[in-house]
Amino acid sequence: YRPIGGDWYVDYIAFDGSYVGRLMEQLELKRSGVLEVKQPEKLYTHIRDALQNAVSNVPLKGFDASVIIYQLLIDIHKVSGVIAEETIDAQSQRLKPALDLLENQYNRNISVDELASITGVSTQHFCQMFKKVTGQTSTQYATSQRMERAKDLLFRFPNMQINEIAREVGYGNDSYFAVVFKKYVGVSPRQYRSLHF
Repeated sequence: YRPIGGDWYVDYIAFDGSYVGRLMEQLELKRSGVLEVKQPEKLYTHIRDALQNAVSNVPLKGFDASVIIYQLLIDIHKVSGVIAEETIDAQSQRLKPALDLLENQYNRNISVDELASITGVSTQHFCQMFKKVTGQTSTQYATSQRMERAKDLLFRFPNMQINEIAREVGYGNDSYFAVVFKKYVGVSPRQYRSLHF
């Protein structure tokens, strides 16, 4: 995720205990996820108290820590809402600018960072979302776009040189283009053309 404005922070705290699982269930905090916190200052107080407790030498500090953690969990439940995971349709819509760019500018190298930037998410989140929606990595998708265009050019323009087609679809090296084409299509560009003429 990218911040809409200003800096943003990730706070985390680890805890354990025999009653934690049941408490998490009762508070409907059954799994980890992104939370939208409406009053973060309330939670910061608990986190600060937990840190102070951790470095203190007071007797029964473990019990004090339990109280702080339980209160933190209760307040998380009160002041936050789980941000629902986007549906595949919503993710497809979010990816549309990236897919359009890959389909329309297949002849240039487009970085994952650029694709993530135009979709408004982090690079890691973009890669996960892209794979989930398309079943491919963005590199595989770009290659498939290039190969489909190359097949079209080989078929429609029988007099166009292979090296021209390679450059047209974004490959500066004819040999590398031929290797990728054969891997993708199963035959070399020349063989593919001869099958159709």
